[in-house]
Amino acid sequence: SKVQQPTHPLYGGAIIAHISDSFLDVSTFRPLEDTQEAFVDAITHASLTFDLMVMLPKSIEESIMTHLKELTSHHTIKYKYSNVEMRQIELTHKNKYLICDHSMIYENRERNNKLYLVLIRLENVKTDFLCYQLGGNEQQFIETVKSIEIKDWKLFG
Repeated sequence: SKVQQPTHPLYGGAIIAHISDSFLDVSTFRPLEDTQEAFVDAITHASLTFDLMVMLPKSIEESIMTHLKELTSHHTIKYKYSNVEMRQIELTHKNKYLICDHSMIYENRERNNKLYLVLIRLENVKTDFLCYQLGGNEQQFIETVKSIEIKDWKLFG
């Protein structure tokens, strides 16, 4: 039997999702943007981020590629991504799921990981809800994404 991950409130409880207990809330040790919720796995060091973005006037495929490029551009760290695959996840909302190999070179050290990125398009509120995880377990990430529930649409203004 599958272990049900605990329900975690995001954005003050306006959105909830099942997030494994091994993930620690990043906001307890550093400030985050208002649009962001972020977690780091104490065991695997995987990072899990949720970000509410203004919906881009582009197709969902173009939008997710734009977000991928933004995520992998940083002035002090060199990022590379390759082997990009795209699919869907069965959700009530329109979405695109992207997986790629991700490497970053920081202070001459190279780290390789998988990046899992889901864009959930909330057309009624002109919002792209971005969920992404660097490293860690893909199946667990998908279960977290599938568990997302929007409880309070007033969050979107």
